[in-house]
Amino acid sequence: LSNTAGTYHENITVVITPYPYAAVTDWNAHRDSQVEQLKGIIQNFTLKGWSPVKAGTAEGARMIYTGKYGMYRLKWTQYYFLKNGNWYTVSYVGEETDYARFEGEAADIIGSLEFK
Repeated sequence: LSNTAGTYHENITVVITPYPYAAVTDWNAHRDSQVEQLKGIIQNFTLKGWSPVKAGTAEGARMIYTGKYGMYRLKWTQYYFLKNGNWYTVSYVGEETDYARFEGEAADIIGSLEFK
C-alpha cells in the first residue's frame, strides 16, 4: 500500500509468536490486557471497536483503535488469531485522514491469509 498524498505510508504487518496455551479462554481479558499495553505506547488511545472473528478454523478477535504515534494521528485495525500453538497478530494502520482510502484493499489482503 502506498499513499503519495501524505508522508506516512499505510501498511500491513503480520507477527507470529509461539503461544504456550491451547486456547484463549477469555477474549475480553485479552482485550483489556492489549488496551492497557497500548495506552502506554499510543497517545490519546481510543478503542473504537472490538469483536470476535474467525478465519477458517482459527478463532480470534478484531480491535479497532486510534491515537497519536510520534507526529501522526493513526487508525489501526488489528486481528488476533490463535492456531496450532501460534499467536498471529495482523495489523493494518494508516493516517486517520487516509485510512479509508486503502481499507478495502487491506481487508482483501488480510482476508486472503491462511493460518497454519
